[in-house]
Amino acid sequence: MLCCYDPKCGLRNFNNIRNLSIHLKLFHNETIVAHYQKHCAFKIPICKFCDKEAKNKKGLIFYKTCGSKICVNLAKKRKHTEETKEKIRKKVCEYIKNKCNGETPWSRKRKGQASYLENWFRDKVILKNELQMKYDIISEYPFYPYFLDFAFLNIHLAVELDGTQHKKSIERDNKRNEFLIKNNWLVYRIPWEKVKYEEEASIFEFITFLKNINNVEPKIYEQKIIRLREVKIIEQNLKKEKKNNEIERLKNLILNSDIDFSKFGWVKKASILLKKRPQKIKFWMTKHMHNFYEIKCKKRIYH
Repeated sequence: MLCCYDPKCGLRNFNNIRNLSIHLKLFHNETIVAHYQKHCAFKIPICKFCDKEAKNKKGLIFYKTCGSKICVNLAKKRKHTEETKEKIRKKVCEYIKNKCNGETPWSRKRKGQASYLENWFRDKVILKNELQMKYDIISEYPFYPYFLDFAFLNIHLAVELDGTQHKKSIERDNKRNEFLIKNNWLVYRIPWEKVKYEEEASIFEFITFLKNINNVEPKIYEQKIIRLREVKIIEQNLKKEKKNNEIERLKNLILNSDIDFSKFGWVKKASILLKKRPQKIKFWMTKHMHNFYEIKCKKRIYH
C-alpha cells in the first residue's frame, strides 16, 4: 500500500501509484519522488558510470544509468560468459536461418546459390580428398562474434575463403585473425586469385598443411561414443561390485544363522532370512553355496 505522508491527509492509503500521483499533483503540487524525499528521507540512486542521478522509470523505480548515451552504451557492453556466448550464437544462427531475408550464406544455400569458392572447397578439397572421414568439418560455424567459412573442429582450424572484395575488408579480417589466434585457433586463408590461376597448387598446399598438424583429436561424435562406452563400463563394474557384496552378505547370514540344515523345514527359514521365495532357495544355494548345499543340507528324495 502507498501512503500520503502529509499531516493534512493523515496517512491516507492508495492502491496504486497512479492514484497517489494524481492526489499529490492536485492537492500538494508534488511528484511522488519529491514527496518521499520530503517526508521519508528517500534518496535517488546514482548512475553506475557517473556521479549523476539515475533516470526515473516509473514512480519510485529508477534505471541503473542516468540516461545519457555514453552511460547507456557502457551498460550494454557486458562481459559475457562462455555459456551466454553459446546461447547468443545459437539464437543468432536460428534468427538468420529462419527470419533473415538478406544475402546470407544460409539464404544462398536455400536458393542453391552458394558462392563459387564454397562449392569449390566443398567438392574439390573436402569430398575429393575424403577429409570429412578424419576431420569434423562445419561450414559457416558460429564463433562469437564471427562466422567461420569452414571450421575443422577437432584441430581448431578456421579456413577463410577470400573473394574478390577481400581487399576492402583487410582490417576487419586482421582483427578476426587476431581474435581467433588468441582463442587457440589456427587460421588458413585461400584467396580467390590463387584458386583461379593455381588451383592444383592451392589444394596441394592446403593438404600438406593439414598433414603437418599432429594434434588431431577424434571427431565430436566419436568422442561421445567413447565417453558413453567408458561410462557403461564403470556402471557395469559398480553393479557387479554391489551384487558380489550382497551375495557375500547373504552367505555370512546363512553361515552365522542358527538354522539346522540337516532337518526338513530349513528352506522356509532360509527364505525368511534371505527374503527370497522358497522356490528360489534351492537354485540360489546350488549356484552360490554348492559345497555347503551338497554336504549339510537335507534333501527330499523322490521315487
